Amino acid sequence: MTRYSESFKDAIVNKIVASDSVSIRSVAKEYSIPIATVLDWFRQAKSDPAISKRLDNIMQEETELTVENKFKILIESAAMSAEELSAYCRSKGIYVQDIDIWKQEMLDNLDSRNKQLLTNENRSLKIKLRELESELRCKEKALAETSALLLLKKKARIIWGDDEDEK
Repeated sequence: MTRYSESFKDAIVNKIVASDSVSIRSVAKEYSIPIATVLDWFRQAKSDPAISKRLDNIMQEETELTVENKFKILIESAAMSAEELSAYCRSKGIYVQDIDIWKQEMLDNLDSRNKQLLTNENRSLKIKLRELESELRCKEKALAETSALLLLKKKARIIWGDDEDEK
């Protein structure tokens, strides 16, 4: 574990606080310091009012990962062993448990989207089924009516004879 001097810590904190364009990530990467370590230094320096206000803004920006970044981290870490994953998480300033939580959140989100798509598809199929059943009932009624008319015509011929015989 690397130990940093207090003056070095103060210099890093002041460098980030002094410039609005410098991010914690870029400074941490420049000096090869884990982001979590730099964030801890900020938390320790929070007693200074000038640093405190800037820290609140920076912490909010740095700790909130977008869905795209979380997805990228999930993809990058998918094939890693436990040791590699731990080292990766330390370099990114996140916890291994965060990755598990993000994975579950994304799977739940995909599952709910799939359920919604299936529900919509199911609804449209039910409407189509009702239309087809209605059409089938109409055709069955027409067929029953036609067969009844043919049967009556046949019975009428039997009872009164053929019209063609009389001509």
